[in-house]
Amino acid sequence: MSSWETFIFIDDDFIERLDHLTSNQWISKRTGDMLDVEHIQYLDDFLIRIGGFMIDIRSQQVNDFGKYRTILFHENWKPEVFLLYSPVIYITAFSSDDVLNQLKLCVSSIRRFGNYTGKIIVMTDRSLAYIQELCGEYDTDFLDTDTLHPSDFVGYVCSKYYILDKPIYRGHQPLLYLDPDIIFDNDLNVILKDALLSEEICAPFEKQSPLRTQPSVGSSLIQLDGLSVGTYAVGLNGGTIIFPNTENPETYDFIKLVRRTIRNVGTKYGRNFCHWADQEVFNYMAVKLGLVNYTILTRYANFISNDPFDPYSKKGFVHFWGNSNKAEVMERYMKQLEEIERSRALHRVAD
Repeated sequence: MSSWETFIFIDDDFIERLDHLTSNQWISKRTGDMLDVEHIQYLDDFLIRIGGFMIDIRSQQVNDFGKYRTILFHENWKPEVFLLYSPVIYITAFSSDDVLNQLKLCVSSIRRFGNYTGKIIVMTDRSLAYIQELCGEYDTDFLDTDTLHPSDFVGYVCSKYYILDKPIYRGHQPLLYLDPDIIFDNDLNVILKDALLSEEICAPFEKQSPLRTQPSVGSSLIQLDGLSVGTYAVGLNGGTIIFPNTENPETYDFIKLVRRTIRNVGTKYGRNFCHWADQEVFNYMAVKLGLVNYTILTRYANFISNDPFDPYSKKGFVHFWGNSNKAEVMERYMKQLEEIERSRALHRVAD
């Protein structure tokens, strides 16, 4: 082989996709290893190392390099899948001072106990300056707003589904939606990684909410459509949902169908027919289409209703629904977490 023969033809598209691979964080689908930019290196001509995998780009085609999902051929013939890890969290918080206090505590727990340093978007009717000042205890460079002005309760609770075709969410994977009445008490990155590896929409069970009889998880819509569900089947909680990304075809179609169904049900039966509109339709569509993974987030979820002294196991997060003074109960739990943290620090010093 002459020296002039040791090259391959590539175009701008190939270069852009290669640059996207080498300048982002990825997760190995098979091993679950998190691969930062420093784990991706150019070696000799045509060779790239990504973690423990050796990739000769002469064995790659341009379509192998996806925006969110890339297939690389290790040692020229062994296909390995890598998933983009560029998460974003978005939280809805409108108008109410109590809700905004919940938001402040939620963001604080994400940063302090969830160890999450990435981008947070607040879907709100308040200004960016207001939200940054409210949550200003932590770095506000990664805090942004998506401004909406819903006209009624249905608009407020269904705003979580207005993420399609918006540049602010595009390019991120996965997307974690949160109600503001949630406190994270353990590493959030582990939850995001597990959900991403499933490549599915994820939501946790509400073990106390039977699908057959509980309106809040869509029983009315399920009955009206004549759908059959198991005697012991329970619904999903819509306060924590993880989407792969907004450009994923199944995710895109699912969210679009949820939005259209909310509108169609409102047109047929009245705007307030479904009191828990967002969660009812979400569960109804999950039953009908079967596209929601319920195992992953269920492992990390605790739901606290009326007793703030329920034992917390620090699974991952606590959803404080059902309390009249949520922010007060959330703050009390945050103080408990701080006490645990201080106690552990003292033990480390003593050791």
